[in-house]
Amino acid sequence: FICKELSVDYRRMDHPEDVITEYEQRFLELNQPIYRSVWRKKR
Repeated sequence: FICKELSVDYRRMDHPEDVITEYEQRFLELNQPIYRSVWRKKR
């Protein structure tokens, strides 16, 4: 697999295409970062 995207605080930047889920809202209220990564399988 190849890491295409990596974020250690995903919601720090605005993402208008994504709604904030209840799960994410809990982290935001606690001032906790949301980690996110996108992986692609090698061909």
